[in-house]
Amino acid sequence: MFFRDLQNVILEDIISLAAEGVVESRTLDFKRDQIGSNDKAKRDFLKDVAAFANTVGGTLLLGICEKNGAASTTPGIDLDDPDKEILRLTDIIRSGIEPKVPRVDIRWIRREGKNGFLAINVPRSVIAPHCITFQHHGKFYSRANNANYPMDVVEIRNAFLAGNSLPKLMREYRDERLALIASTESPVELEKGVKVTVHIFPEVSFLDKIQVSPSDQNSLIPPIGHRRSVDSRYTIDGYLTVAGGYDLESRPHPAYTLVSSNGIIESVVIERNEKNLSYTQITLSTIL
Repeated sequence: MFFRDLQNVILEDIISLAAEGVVESRTLDFKRDQIGSNDKAKRDFLKDVAAFANTVGGTLLLGICEKNGAASTTPGIDLDDPDKEILRLTDIIRSGIEPKVPRVDIRWIRREGKNGFLAINVPRSVIAPHCITFQHHGKFYSRANNANYPMDVVEIRNAFLAGNSLPKLMREYRDERLALIASTESPVELEKGVKVTVHIFPEVSFLDKIQVSPSDQNSLIPPIGHRRSVDSRYTIDGYLTVAGGYDLESRPHPAYTLVSSNGIIESVVIERNEKNLSYTQITLSTIL
């Protein structure tokens, strides 16, 4: 997605698109005008939203002129009431796509007076595929390069299979990691006690074959409850931070955090007083 966090986007970011000749892509689309109120305009808008949600997500920017697929000028659009327009677009999405897209972020970026830009972020959906139900349209859309297209039967079937397999993939990954930790095959030797394990799963780790660069992994995430005497290093599994001193090999450790190359975060901390806990291993998993 071009802008992953709309809250951090400023006017200069939008204006620079034309100056730099940024090109439309699978995750970025420009529109000169605001979304019209006629049925065709609503249907075309829904195609953009559904196609982004059904593929890898993307950003739709209103108020940008393009020439041969590249941003050329940034005239913006004029809105008397941006909040009202955001509510209108949100209602179009909510009532025109099934299943409902879990999340769509829309932000007005004002330039001056009534003029500005609407940025619409559509993350990849974990419950894809999404069908356009507006006026019984009944079609699924995907996106390739910088264009939307109707999905064929094979693509629709594969999308349903992929969506159904996501929870299974997450459970299998978690169970495999827990088995390794329980059998003392964790990245470092741990002290004795109850192992409290936390897994954080970015959904793209399972939906796409991503590779987190070492520079992105190397943003120190300390082990749970430990900020001092923390050692760190790159391992074959990812970037590892360990509590309990600066020698990973000499003795057992009370906690570690591992940021894997696929973006998954695993953090384990030892609870020494087992009377406080009723299980030999406690786990918590969440999805980003």
